[in-house]
Amino acid sequence: MSSDGLNWTEYELPASGNWSAIAYNTSGSFFCTVSYGSNMAATSPDGTVWTLRTMSGTGNWTGIGYHSGINKFLAVTNSSTGALSSDGINWTQTTLPPFTYKTVVSDGNIFMVNQTTNNAVVAVTSPDGMTWTQSVFSLNSVRSTALTYKPLSPTGTAWFTSVSTNGSIWSNNNGATWNYLNAVLNTTYIVTGK
Repeated sequence: MSSDGLNWTEYELPASGNWSAIAYNTSGSFFCTVSYGSNMAATSPDGTVWTLRTMSGTGNWTGIGYHSGINKFLAVTNSSTGALSSDGINWTQTTLPPFTYKTVVSDGNIFMVNQTTNNAVVAVTSPDGMTWTQSVFSLNSVRSTALTYKPLSPTGTAWFTSVSTNGSIWSNNNGATWNYLNAVLNTTYIVTGK
């Protein structure tokens, strides 16, 4: 863990595994992480001491995010299988459209999950993790590799941002319509700060 991104302290998770993603519950103030190729999850109140949990099933868990509006985590796999939980302990299976998924973000109103297999669909969105709508690019020659969410800016706008396999950057402030911003080198990940 790090408070400044420069100095890091290592902590052990409760079991050996391919821990693939982590999210933070802003309502209950705890972390939850999932493991690729297993049924393992883990929770921690502070990121230092972890408790092993069990997912709703074994899967290639690739991403997890937290939706403050409904107080739930959504974990996704590289298939249509997902799982919802309010506490990181009890999980309910859910089904997404049949894509390969990577990143889960939320603005407190919807989940947005990017998929990495279909060039026309950048992501899928859901208000509750159960009912899903496809969110498409205006061009069908790009594929999303990463997704992030930036809360309200000084101008009063909140943005979802995606990067793609051809290096283009796209933004979205309503969960549905994507706008082309820029092109850079092929990009795999994107993060935001305050």
